[in-house]
Amino acid sequence: MPILSGEALSFRAVDSNGDPVSGALLKLYIAGTTTQATAYTDAGLTTAHPWPLVANAAGIFDTIYAADGGYKVDIQDPDGASLPGFPQEVVTSQSAAAVSTFNTRAEAEAAIVLAVVFKIALINNGRVLEYYRDASGTALTTGDGATWSPAGRAYVTHWAANTTPGTTDIGAGVAAAVNWAKANGRIVFVPEGRHYCGTTTIDCGLAVGSTVKWGFEGEDRAASILITGIDDHSRDFIQVKSPNSAERCGGTPSIGNFRIERNSSGDRQPIFLHTYGVSNARLLPMSFAGSNNSHARHEVLYNYRINDIQSYFGGRHYLYKATDGIEFDITSGTTTLTSTSAVFAAGDVGKTIRLTRDDGTGEKFVIASFTSTTEVEVTANADYTFDSGTQTVVGTFEHARCAMTASSATLTANASVFSAEDVGLYVYVEGAGASGKVLASQISAYVSATEVTLADNASTTVSDAVFYTPCIDIASNPDYSGISASRPETNDLVIERLHVENYAGVGLGVNIATDFIILDSKIHAEAQPVDERSSLYSIAGADWKGSFTGILAADTVGRGGKCLWMDQNGVLNLPYTRQYLSSGEPLCTLGNFQSGGFVYYGRTDLIGDISQGTFDGVLDGLSTTDRRVFVDVLTATDIAPTEMPAQTVAGNFKGWTEGGTGTVTLAGTTTDGDYSYSSQALDWTRFGDVVFFQIRIVVSAINTAATGNMVIKGLPYVAASATQGGAYLSNWRWDLTTTGAHPTGHINAGETQIRLLECVDNTAPAAMVPGGVLANTSMTVSGHYKIKLT
Repeated sequence: MPILSGEALSFRAVDSNGDPVSGALLKLYIAGTTTQATAYTDAGLTTAHPWPLVANAAGIFDTIYAADGGYKVDIQDPDGASLPGFPQEVVTSQSAAAVSTFNTRAEAEAAIVLAVVFKIALINNGRVLEYYRDASGTALTTGDGATWSPAGRAYVTHWAANTTPGTTDIGAGVAAAVNWAKANGRIVFVPEGRHYCGTTTIDCGLAVGSTVKWGFEGEDRAASILITGIDDHSRDFIQVKSPNSAERCGGTPSIGNFRIERNSSGDRQPIFLHTYGVSNARLLPMSFAGSNNSHARHEVLYNYRINDIQSYFGGRHYLYKATDGIEFDITSGTTTLTSTSAVFAAGDVGKTIRLTRDDGTGEKFVIASFTSTTEVEVTANADYTFDSGTQTVVGTFEHARCAMTASSATLTANASVFSAEDVGLYVYVEGAGASGKVLASQISAYVSATEVTLADNASTTVSDAVFYTPCIDIASNPDYSGISASRPETNDLVIERLHVENYAGVGLGVNIATDFIILDSKIHAEAQPVDERSSLYSIAGADWKGSFTGILAADTVGRGGKCLWMDQNGVLNLPYTRQYLSSGEPLCTLGNFQSGGFVYYGRTDLIGDISQGTFDGVLDGLSTTDRRVFVDVLTATDIAPTEMPAQTVAGNFKGWTEGGTGTVTLAGTTTDGDYSYSSQALDWTRFGDVVFFQIRIVVSAINTAATGNMVIKGLPYVAASATQGGAYLSNWRWDLTTTGAHPTGHINAGETQIRLLECVDNTAPAAMVPGGVLANTSMTVSGHYKIKLT
């Protein structure tokens, strides 16, 4: 034990003249305080001296002993006045470990730190971490039992030594650091470097009603890296969840500015970030890399802001059939597709397969007929020659489909896509929810490679339905009983600069979201899809009352095209997309589309065989002249702009401006007849929901006269109902056999033809009959009408 004594420190009471002071008092305090300290009569510190000590006639005090530390000694005369030179600070120590800076955390944990020392430091991976003595500290406990908290900026490494970055498990330390930040309203930082958190879940939730403002932030999104070793699809790595499912959690967390990766071991990955029941919070820029699960799942949120999220190689796909190690061949201009190994079956008819060459050139094919296990016929001629003898030709099948029965939780796939490791994954099933909406549920049990049990029953029976696990999952629970139970959650959620790259399955999945807006974002599928990384949709949105504005690019696999847009009355705003379409494949699939919503496609670059590509119920038979399409897609499916022949467009977007030319004909309402023409020209311009037109018809011969009443066919859009406005015709020039009558016409609702009339003053107009039209009849007519828009 360190010794305070006449021999060691030689305390003696003397006055200003140097004369001893009999009966002087020695008082011992903790250094820097007026707190009484204990002095002992023995080295074992078992018997305490009286306090204060009293000097003998020579001014000498008995030998005293005290624990290592810093003290204040005050010697006073019998009346309590301090003698010259007092009080004074002294340090007692016989321990070599009593130092203020440590080279390792282990040294600090073994050290006995002098009580007079209120600040220490240790070195961790070249960074000096400072601590202050804190009776409630959790960051460090030294060998003497003293507890310490971060002095200044707090790092997760204040709580754990990252001895071998990326390998040493510091998960418990990171969790403790987050708990300290939540309890104290502080920000704890993840320093640059790799930080392996083992199997720990980092809980960032706060109790309901808490008003703490705190943060869990990295120093740099690219360089501050958190790595998880959790091997379980049903678990979360970082979660911000309410402890009460009926109420949103409290506090205002600021989380992000770091990167999350997975440890290479384990086939089951957790959700990297799961937020549930959070309000008035924000996520800082964050990056996710590598997973076969959703990178982020956000549900039941309110007034939540997410800023600049990057996601690479995440999500989950369920391929109809694996083709690893198999290559394919097809010659340009032919329909025979062969494989280097047995892979085809009779059940493949109607399925889509995408081929990719070494140079990145790709093409999709729909299987039309089965010939053998190594040969099939496809529906359209190949644009390119795919020769596995001269280059690698990878083939990727479309995604699996499934069936569910109402009131049953059994999901049956049309392919062997499941394993026991899939338990815990969230899946969305198109059309299996209430009223044919999406069913969002979790796999609760594995039955076989083609069958699993979900946590929830289907409400609607479906077959050949899409199912998927999104990379970024904006989910919700329609049974949530919290603040906004009267309307779907999530509510008032904004994401700025969402970048999803090389995802599997679906890049962004949305289910039940109100006032959810995504701005300035990009979703980019794998440029050269393979079995391990293939995409179904860029966006799959259901019951989403909000909007997406951004870019979709590269290829998707199978029948999905770019978007699955279901149960929507929000806005899908796509200024630019780049998409490969195979024969008959939709660019966007609409399901249960609601009045009031619309999809806007700006510049859409279509590559590959698009001559038969369709925009499911919206575009049909896209033009291939320059392989670019400028489209506004709205809500109905009745209108046909001539720059994309035979297509249908609809909606209530009044800003559309376009024009074109066409061909018109004379016909009868019973039979068309057969007329020859020297002119049948149509020029038209559309402004919003009004079409202006000019027509010039010159008949050169009547081969077979029409029957019924005469009409002019070939208008570009279907006319609106009477309540939306009729047709207005003017500027007629008519060379007919009719005398004493004025030619006119009208357009009935739901038609694309002008019904011709003869009008006499003070007499009701009569329908024009075929006899009124002769060879050399000519007419010029202009007018305008409102079109049908729902």
